[in-house]
Amino acid sequence: MTELPLTSIQDASADPFIEAKRKSIITFSGATVVVFLLFGAIYLQRGVYLLGGVELILGLIQLINIYLLRQGASVHFCGRILVYSVYFMSLVIFVTGGIGSTGYLWILFIPLFTMLILDQQEAAPALALFVVALTTAVILGLLELYPMKYDVVTLRQSLIVFALFLFLNWQNERLKVRVRDELQRKNELLEISNRTDSLTQVANRAALNEAVAHKFHEAKRYGREVSLILMDLDHFKAVNDSFGHLTGDRVLIQAANILQRSVRATDLVGRWGGEEFMVVMVNTTLEQAQHLAEKLRATLAESEFPQEITLTASFGVTQLNKSETTEAWVNLTDNLLYRAKEQGRNCQVAAMA
Repeated sequence: MTELPLTSIQDASADPFIEAKRKSIITFSGATVVVFLLFGAIYLQRGVYLLGGVELILGLIQLINIYLLRQGASVHFCGRILVYSVYFMSLVIFVTGGIGSTGYLWILFIPLFTMLILDQQEAAPALALFVVALTTAVILGLLELYPMKYDVVTLRQSLIVFALFLFLNWQNERLKVRVRDELQRKNELLEISNRTDSLTQVANRAALNEAVAHKFHEAKRYGREVSLILMDLDHFKAVNDSFGHLTGDRVLIQAANILQRSVRATDLVGRWGGEEFMVVMVNTTLEQAQHLAEKLRATLAESEFPQEITLTASFGVTQLNKSETTEAWVNLTDNLLYRAKEQGRNCQVAAMA
């Protein structure tokens, strides 16, 4: 099926997910500013100047990070600044023991924090780096290359809890990704279903209206040549009356397939209603649209439908010119179709619109 046109293309910067992520990082960065500056002041007051100084510096970095985000800097870049700042601070507190040798608590929230800030693809290498740094710190402490602030039991339990949090958060993130992908897939299928005629599997009237409006504005804005063909199967009611609606449905399906095979990839074929079909064509003059309409007329007349039925069709053909609205354009095309029927059917009537 020909891909249906979009009525608008959102600018990447207006992506609601990116904007929500930006606000989330600003919130977390603001929280880390408060934490870093508060604990920095506490450490300095207690004479722990190295740790206090590091906390204050990281707090200032997050203030800059917030400023960059508000100025439109990359969300991914600022997210990494936030995460690695927290990583560094957590490791420093873990190694130094923090206040009252509770520094090990700072590593426990790292998995959840990382998953909240970074995308899954970014979170994996970031967490791997943190685990390597943490493992190195633990090994160096056990080798007594720096004074370990925790007993073995506390260290072991904190690392077990950290590993458990890491596993649970990672599994939760994988589940969310699967659910999100499945939801997106179902939404895409629903969107296709909402824009597709259930019988003939070409575009439905809603999709055609959207395409006509889109091409109308394109033509008016950029001066592009856009044409319409509106086609109606002649004496189709007699087919239903003589052979039944199931046969009539098979005829409509075959007619739609003929149209679909006969147009270009850039043209949109759709069912306008009943036994009427429309073709929306871009970069197409009236003469070219007439040529396609004649090709469609001849192909349909020469085709053998179910129950050895033979059919003809009538066509209204227009190229957009002076019409002020899409309604005026479509109405003129519809009027030309009925003039073709009045002239004996199995023909086309064309005009500039």
